[in-house]
Amino acid sequence: MNERIVITGIGAITPAGVGIEPLLQVLKQGKSCAKTLHFDNPDIPNRVGAPILGFDANDFLPFRYAKRLDRGEQLFAAACLMAMEDSGYMFEDSERAGIYQGTALGGLPHGLAAQENYRQFGYGAVSPITVLGAMNGGGSAVVGLLKAVKGPNLNFSTASISSATAIVSAVDQLRTGKLDAIVAGGGEAPLVWQLYLMFERAKMLASGWNNCPEKACRPFDKDRNGLVLAEAGAAVVLERLSSASKRGAKIYAAVSGVALTTDANNLVAPEPVPVQKARAMLLALEEANLAPDKLSHVIAHGTSTLHNDPNETQALKLAFGDAACQIPICSIKSMLGHPLGACTAVEMVCAILAMQHQFHPPTINLDAPDPTCDLDYTPNSSRAGELTAMLINNSSFGGRNSAICVKKFEENN
Repeated sequence: MNERIVITGIGAITPAGVGIEPLLQVLKQGKSCAKTLHFDNPDIPNRVGAPILGFDANDFLPFRYAKRLDRGEQLFAAACLMAMEDSGYMFEDSERAGIYQGTALGGLPHGLAAQENYRQFGYGAVSPITVLGAMNGGGSAVVGLLKAVKGPNLNFSTASISSATAIVSAVDQLRTGKLDAIVAGGGEAPLVWQLYLMFERAKMLASGWNNCPEKACRPFDKDRNGLVLAEAGAAVVLERLSSASKRGAKIYAAVSGVALTTDANNLVAPEPVPVQKARAMLLALEEANLAPDKLSHVIAHGTSTLHNDPNETQALKLAFGDAACQIPICSIKSMLGHPLGACTAVEMVCAILAMQHQFHPPTINLDAPDPTCDLDYTPNSSRAGELTAMLINNSSFGGRNSAICVKKFEENN
């Protein structure tokens, strides 16, 4: 079944703020959301992160549910509810709708907090409901309960491509015709000292930027030296075109091509010659019936790590040949940081905003480009342009790669 899948609702809570408008302004202005964090543990040397300020889960969820969820699960649940309301699709009591959540960490921060309570105060300090907050998929479960959604309620955990896996799986399921709509996305809240310690020991964090955190994330720049962790929750309502048309829904964009591949090379390091990254891009474009030179923009994974950025540059050249030099590219993470499993969902909302408002989002802090990263990475400032088709690329530990092509919706595209 080749029915087109369209996006009819969006929701996002990011370091830019709660909702869509703050995110749009950060993308247009090319503003960093990174800050220096404060931890009780003095052994964490690099403390730059991108937190969300002003988010209160109780604004979205009943208290009895909010208190049971890890913050990352709360963020996903809130973004879902925003997207569902924006869509207008009647999810309540629907057997033809589903909820697909992606998260790299799930409730791990919640479990770590419980462990710390036990260490400091003993057995009685661990809440009886800790197990609910520590599980993966709590956010989607709560949204399903609140809206009585009777279709599949699934959780995907594939590191940084977790929300990509959720979205790709949702698209594939909708194409079967078994469901009419799925709200899909991800949520993550990794800004706790225990996780910083893990990433620090792996030498993955941006180092030496505590005094100027806004400069820490600098993808494709020669002075980059690590990623900036971030909180985020984002979701999109994916719907069969026939369902959306029948109810006269507004349509933001069409998801025209999706692909997942695996390097099968190394648990951490990218494939030296990134054949599978490139193959994911080409498979997504092939499914979208789109030539590389017709792409308006690519949202790169762009983590600001030493190995990812040149490897991704190489993959873009391998996939697109001479056309790679002509396509504007950006790293959303340069502004918002890296929300791990939620990144693709956040970047899909960013792609929709870019097409809706016709501008190329920038890669900020690109002051001295790495000679091995020599494509058009839209340095430091957004710019106006005609955007009709965008590709969102992401990769993760385990050699997993995702590519999703979205097009500006037209009846015949």
